[in-house]
Amino acid sequence: MKKLKVIAIAFVSVIFLNAAALASNPPVPAAELNATLYNALEDVMDYPSNIEEDISSTNVWVTFKVEEDGTINAKNVQGEQAFVDHVKKELKTVQVTNPYLHGKTYMIKIVFNKEKR
Repeated sequence: MKKLKVIAIAFVSVIFLNAAALASNPPVPAAELNATLYNALEDVMDYPSNIEEDISSTNVWVTFKVEEDGTINAKNVQGEQAFVDHVKKELKTVQVTNPYLHGKTYMIKIVFNKEKR
């Protein structure tokens, strides 16, 4: 009986400590993390300077996976070819440091405007 009381007290203590740790460090909502990632990627993607064509604005759709090491692996990139090449090149330079975003696949629309260059 004494052993059962010790186990019960240890179990309750573990539950209490886990609840206290979670309350002091709550998980970040997924939508907030995704919005932060999308905004950061849009900030990185400037209108490419090597575009010869007269394209004032265009969209590029990107499906990518954030690998466990934080690198971005572009799975599918659709849009004007010059912009697609630019996006693929820029994504290789991005390092995602938030571990909550690792191992997941995302889709984003990147808008390029020549006027915002």
